[in-house]
Amino acid sequence: MNEATLIRLGSEQRNELERRVRSQTIDVRIARRARIVLLAANGVSNHEIARRLKISRGQVISWRKRFHKVVSRPLIVICRAVDVSRRLIEPRLFD
Repeated sequence: MNEATLIRLGSEQRNELERRVRSQTIDVRIARRARIVLLAANGVSNHEIARRLKISRGQVISWRKRFHKVVSRPLIVICRAVDVSRRLIEPRLFD
């Protein structure tokens, strides 16, 4: 069985993701991605995240890996929305 990509969040990152989840004006896809990362950081399995959010397990794995890949680099820019067909949108600097 494959190990899920480990997600660790700093307090600033966690606060920003929680803000996105609570937002009434943010795009639904962005809020869903924030929920995926928050649940992953809380140790919830990919299968359970997929069940709770009613999405495929593949989507969970993909976003978990994307987030980990971006935040594992020093001085990185995390995108609020990453759409494979549209490139990177709304950059936001995290430490």
